[in-house]
Amino acid sequence: MDPCTHGKAPPKRGKACYPCTTVRTKCDGVQPFCGPCVRAKWEDDCEYIIHRQKARVQTFRERIQELEVKIRVFEQGKGQASKKKIKKSREATPSTSTSVSSQNSRSIFPFPSTGSSGSSIRSTPAPPSSTCSSSPRTQESTELFVPESFAKAIPLNVARLFWDTFFAHAADFCFFLDLALIEFRPVADRPAHISPGLTATIYLLSVHVLAHPGVAKLESFLLATACNLLLKELAIPGANIAEILQAELLLAQYFFARGRNTQARFHMSIGLGIAFGCGLPDKACPGLDPRRSRTAYLFLLSLDNAWSAALGYTPHKSLSSVSHGSKSEVLNDLWMVSGFPGDAIVVTKSVTLWQSVEELLTTPVPSGDLFERSENLEKLIQLWLLELDNYESGNRDGGALSRVLLLAGTITHYAYMKLRRLAWVRETREDHLRSACAILYKTITAVEKGRITYLNPLMGKIWYGVYELLSDEICQRGVLGEDTSGLKLTLRAGLDAISTLSSTCCFAREFSVLDVPS
Repeated sequence: MDPCTHGKAPPKRGKACYPCTTVRTKCDGVQPFCGPCVRAKWEDDCEYIIHRQKARVQTFRERIQELEVKIRVFEQGKGQASKKKIKKSREATPSTSTSVSSQNSRSIFPFPSTGSSGSSIRSTPAPPSSTCSSSPRTQESTELFVPESFAKAIPLNVARLFWDTFFAHAADFCFFLDLALIEFRPVADRPAHISPGLTATIYLLSVHVLAHPGVAKLESFLLATACNLLLKELAIPGANIAEILQAELLLAQYFFARGRNTQARFHMSIGLGIAFGCGLPDKACPGLDPRRSRTAYLFLLSLDNAWSAALGYTPHKSLSSVSHGSKSEVLNDLWMVSGFPGDAIVVTKSVTLWQSVEELLTTPVPSGDLFERSENLEKLIQLWLLELDNYESGNRDGGALSRVLLLAGTITHYAYMKLRRLAWVRETREDHLRSACAILYKTITAVEKGRITYLNPLMGKIWYGVYELLSDEICQRGVLGEDTSGLKLTLRAGLDAISTLSSTCCFAREFSVLDVPS
């Protein structure tokens, strides 16, 4: 504001400029800038209100305040505005707006919802030809809710489908919480008694298992929601530690299955950090009884050691050293459990053998100790394979138990196959070829009987090693002029069986393009 010449008479009463009126200063009325405003160096220009009710500056400020209020209301009202029901067009998104009012309508998903909260963990999903269950409540599934709670953003029939799918594969995902205490509540549109973060993770894994275009578009939304909710739950003082631990373990499984190993190890580190911080296994995890705390600890260590053996990184805590040299009560008497020891112990035993073989192959050991340790490991592997065969022969129903035994048997046979590579005599080579064929036979049988629909990503890594071994053997026998027809038939049948499950495992997708050596 530049000074001006004062030559005019003082204004009459009430003719002061707006800035002087605001600060209650006597104004001399000089235009365009009065003396007090020049001396005070006001940022606003002098403005004399003659025929208007308000000054322009005052009007502008009021408008700015109104805009600020609208912005605050808009930001605070996002959650409230989302309570409105947004009806989805069936032509635009036919994947999530299926008609459930007709009894003859086919489901767009591979495994339709059973519509029951009493699903068993040992049950398997219904065949693809089944129809969606209809009820008066499921009519709301044609509307998409976007409220503050993420769970209601999923249509009711899709949410029930996710939960039933997860029930059928809970053992594959190392689920250690008590499923009997979790029920599906259609009114709340989400499982009861579990946190939203764990619910989002369960839905995310169900989308991954279904591998259907109708629900695939929800995967990125559920992944972002699960990670965001878990971060918030970690910051809450009274959060359920057991559920956070379970969700981190499930997220690690998901990222491993997607081939995103860095993110998988990150979430595995968080889970192990929570477990060690809670004092596992010496203390019970908050929210879990001691038996389930022990199971959670075993699942965490087993998964970390299994992927360290598959990918070649150092585990946070080696299972082989824990089972043989530690005084911890968790793995005491690991090899002397009477009866069926449970999913966690079965997987842990197999992974311990695998990790021990990998350490034996990669760690420099004197020749005398190498021979002794390899003999001891071979005895343990043979005993455990015999026990697994007994468990499998007693299991007639299939279901989740069959998949657990298949995973444990595959890992154990693979460990034996790698152990026999230490000696390159003809007899031992036949032994580890026999183990490779046993892995393929188990897989082919399980696929033919429909016992597995989800491919554990660990098995993808193992099968690729089996493929390399058999391909190399076929080529060597072809050079020597020996018969290779039996190995070729076995390898072709195994590739066909594995390729049917490739949609759920990034490591098995390449099996569809692999071929048997000529």
